[in-house]
Amino acid sequence: MRAQPRASSPPFPVHYYLLGAGKYGITQLANLPPTGALFIVAPLKLTGGTGSPVRALALMPRG
Repeated sequence: MRAQPRASSPPFPVHYYLLGAGKYGITQLANLPPTGALFIVAPLKLTGGTGSPVRALALMPRG
């Protein structure tokens, strides 16, 4: 028997709570150093969307 996903309220709770608090969820950036990089994110502005692909750019000091 497979477990059935349960409905959550709101439908995307992480998006709801992060975006409602003015925060962003940025993932898939494992190669950035923990400190010292200037990180720039340019998301698409999607009407009614709960997420967006982004153009991510990191400026890091030489060394």
